[in-house]
Amino acid sequence: MSEQIDTEISKTNFYIRLINLSIRGVSLLAKLLFIIFSGKFLAVELIGEFNILTSTIVICVYILGFEFYTFNTREIINSSNCKHKITNQLIMHILSYVLLFPIFILFFIGHYISYDYILIFYLILISEHICWELTRIYIALDKQLLSNSILSLKTIWILIVLIDWLILDKTYTSILPIIKYWALNVGATLILGLVLMRKNIVLKNYNLDVPWIIKGLKTSGLFFIGALAYKIIQFSDRYLIDYFLGLKQTGIYTFFFSIINGIDILLYTLITMFVIPKIITNANNKKLTKIIREYTRDMLIGISIITILMIIMIPYLLKYINNDIYLDNLNIFYLLIFSSIIMNISQIPHYVLYAKKQDFLLMKINIFIAILNVLLNIYLIPILGIKGAVISTIICFILMLIIKLKNTYKYSKL
Repeated sequence: MSEQIDTEISKTNFYIRLINLSIRGVSLLAKLLFIIFSGKFLAVELIGEFNILTSTIVICVYILGFEFYTFNTREIINSSNCKHKITNQLIMHILSYVLLFPIFILFFIGHYISYDYILIFYLILISEHICWELTRIYIALDKQLLSNSILSLKTIWILIVLIDWLILDKTYTSILPIIKYWALNVGATLILGLVLMRKNIVLKNYNLDVPWIIKGLKTSGLFFIGALAYKIIQFSDRYLIDYFLGLKQTGIYTFFFSIINGIDILLYTLITMFVIPKIITNANNKKLTKIIREYTRDMLIGISIITILMIIMIPYLLKYINNDIYLDNLNIFYLLIFSSIIMNISQIPHYVLYAKKQDFLLMKINIFIAILNVLLNIYLIPILGIKGAVISTIICFILMLIIKLKNTYKYSKL
């Protein structure tokens, strides 16, 4: 009888996982379609402008989040009454807006984003940030399906844009229509997310727990610095390309980068996401070696399949887009593939070190690589153009892989 129950539970877990993956897959497919069709229907300069805007929002969301979820996730899981903890986190984030929003004006002062978009920028930023925090809270509450559903609902704006392009034959001369759809979509998703969360938020007799918030900020600070440094590695190149070469070159680079980013998301969703709990659970026993070998095997197989498919498909994709500027820079695509391969392989020792609680070491590695990446970009982009940005990233990821492998052997003896 117990075996039958276990089998039923196993089947249920499998179907839930399959549904979660399907929802994530729909979201990923929507983003991929937007990237492809934006190459056909948007001017290269507009692609560059849009990607600078989205990159800035991603960075600002990370700063506002302060990786506080790394602290509160454990608090929620280990608490019988988590309402006050959830409410404290949300209030803390709202208070952080007062402090940080004036600083974000620097992106406008630096002319990376037009002042015409300042209001809609902040509306999207608030909505995206709270939605991200809600999805993380839902995961802590063991409601992964709801979390993934919110993530997918946020991409409905892409469907509207595609209808404009493919069915209504509209031509965009600016990115304003796109970000208006985005703002309305993510704003509506935020309202829905808060309504669904209302039973877990204290609305009466609430007292702000300042000592608890300070404790959380201290705990999450280490993760925040490391994550922010990694975001600098990911995004500094496009700002420097924009600074040295302009929006047209930024558009070319970010178009190819966005396609390649699909490799990273697929590998994480299909492989890494499921192996992380196993690595953490078995961090200090003999099973870890077997788990890492299987993870390495799966990662190499996944990288090989996706990379081959990408290389086969890209000529047909660019032929459909019918813009010579992308064909002329196809070498950037192949360099970015190599960069992605190195980065994804480096995730293997990264999660071993994470499981071994080497958070401070990982933070130091990220800071060092981030500084090196910025310096290499400043030196190579003016000389080699956008190729210099990719070469800088490749050098940094190779060095990161070597350092992490060396320390993985030191701390785990794999």
